[in-house]
This record gives sequence, C-alpha cells and structure tokens, in this order.
Amino acid sequence: MKCIFILLTCLVVYAQNTYADCRLDPPTLENFSKEFQGLWYLRATYPSVFDKFTAVFHVLTPKGNTYCGDTVLTPEESEKRELKLGTWELLGDNSEMNVTYPDPAYMSGLYQVSATDYENYMILQGCPPITGDQGIYMTYFRKQCPQPDVLGSAESALADLHVNSSLFVQDPTLNCTSI
Repeated sequence: MKCIFILLTCLVVYAQNTYADCRLDPPTLENFSKEFQGLWYLRATYPSVFDKFTAVFHVLTPKGNTYCGDTVLTPEESEKRELKLGTWELLGDNSEMNVTYPDPAYMSGLYQVSATDYENYMILQGCPPITGDQGIYMTYFRKQCPQPDVLGSAESALADLHVNSSLFVQDPTLNCTSI
C-alpha cells in the first residue's frame, strides 16, 4: 500500500511539472494591437517544428477580443496545402493570448508577442505541447522573403530578448536569406 501511495505521489508531481518549465518572458508589449491583423508568414523557429509542417502563413482577422486565425500549411509528408481554422484569444491586458487549433492541436497553447515593429516582423513566444517544457520562439514576417534591414531589425530584437538567432531553423521550403 505504501508503494502505491509513493507511486501515485510521483505521478502527481510529474504531471504538475511536465510543462512547468515553459514560462513566457515578462510581456514587453502592452497589448496585441489591431495592427496585427492581416497576413503573416512563419519563417523560422527555435526549436524547429518544420518536421511537422512547412510553408505556414496566417491571416489574422479581429473579432471582438479574439482573432480568427486562418492558417495555411503543408503537413509533413504531404504536398497538399491545408487550411486550418483557429482562434487567438486575447487574455488579461491583451499581452498574452491562448491560441487554439483543433488540428494540429500540438501547436495550441499560451503565446505572447515578445517583439514587433507592427509593420514588418513579429516574434512570438509560446508554450505549445509540441515543444514540451522548452517552449518555442517563432519569427513571422509580412513578406515571405523580407528585406535585409527587416531581418536585421528582427535579429536585433531577438538579441534584446537574449535569444541567439543562429539557433533558429528556417522553413526549408523558403528560398530566402536566413534569420
């Protein structure tokens, strides 16, 4: 009986700590502005998620306190592009959002915009199940292949966040300069 109690205690502690280490940095933006609506291309991530899908872009449309996230992606081992509908629900003071995609659900989770210039790039940090307790940084751009000055601004923003841009993996389907 004592062994069963110890085993159950270990399982509860493990379950509580499974994603406990994935923490978002303190918010740097006051809110997720309406300026984020429109088209965003996912260009690079750390760690990489491109073994699951490639050629991702989102079209964000504001609807009250949420954004409808129409996402187009190419799943692994497929050449057919798919449309995925999700929601980006703003939380609290609008600096964080709960992103929900029924498929692929492994990308759903708590996210925040860690840096942006509102017009060219956005750095998203999140804690989806796909990355376990590590979390993820994602770089988005308005253009699939942004100009070098825009890439430089995004790299500077990553440096300000103490994130090494050389660790990022670029979407292998893009034929662009890396970030």
